[in-house]
Amino acid sequence: MSKSILYAANINDQAFVAAGTIINFGNIIRRYGCNLNLSGGNPIINGTGYYDVDVNLTFTAAAGTVSIQIYKDGVAVPGAEATITTAATTNYSVTIPAIIKENCCCESTITVVISGAAGTLSNATIKVEKE
Repeated sequence: MSKSILYAANINDQAFVAAGTIINFGNIIRRYGCNLNLSGGNPIINGTGYYDVDVNLTFTAAAGTVSIQIYKDGVAVPGAEATITTAATTNYSVTIPAIIKENCCCESTITVVISGAAGTLSNATIKVEKE
């Protein structure tokens, strides 16, 4: 087993819509090891083991409900979600922790989808760490 870490951030505004938008985590800020990378704004894990994931988002939305879900290869990670009742023009900050297991030495993609009331994401960061 080898240690790897990835920290990526996107501080550019990203509009999101009610039907759901995949969050773009922008660019790699810090990276160590060979098990993690970023492709198309999404973390890629490669190698058997457990991966600790922390997603941090700052956004404003219209009045309503906003849901955020972490996915591995298009499948929702159980419990890795947040639902927030929003008021218009209010800033919200959300942190979602998760543990993801990779069973094989193949690549898997982590995506985060935000849906519900439309709004604007002003900061999106993700940290993925493999022990």
